[in-house]
Amino acid sequence: LKWFRGELRGLIDELLNEKFIRTQGIFKYSAIKIILKQMHSASPGDSVARIWALIVFQTWWKKYFLNS
Repeated sequence: LKWFRGELRGLIDELLNEKFIRTQGIFKYSAIKIILKQMHSASPGDSVARIWALIVFQTWWKKYFLNS
């Protein structure tokens, strides 16, 4: 969890920001916002795994679809 709140913060901000998500048109930003809020709460549950999955997908999508 510390890694997500620290070193990965910039990547999370880049790949899961509202403008990028809405322009991309794949995910609902409102749902991502809830997961991000949960990650920063006292009981993050599985939010870290969900954020990780989103980061991996977004990195893949950006590499193979955005730049094609």
